[in-house]
This record gives sequence, structure tokens and C-alpha cells, in this order.
Amino acid sequence: MNLLHMKYALVIAETMSINKAADELIVGPPALSRAVKELESNLGGNTI
Repeated sequence: MNLLHMKYALVIAETMSINKAADELIVGPPALSRAVKELESNLGGNTI
């Protein structure tokens, strides 16, 4: 499990927006979305 991916998920939850979270984290929305999908896969389901 990647802790950075967990941080991404937390910021998405706080901002309630992938785009706002991407701006805050200084990453592109597609990269952020991929990271969350990897996190979901590692956790064994859809968590967000």
C-alpha cells in the first residue's frame, strides 16, 4: 500500500473534488485518478 495514495484520497475527501485536490497536490487529475484506482485495488474494492 502506498501512503502517498492514501494522502491523495484524504485530500480528495476534504476538497470533495478531484480537480481541486489535484490543484492542491500539484498533480494532474488523470494521475490522481490513477493513484486512487491503485489504492482501491490494493484495498480490495471501491472505497471512494
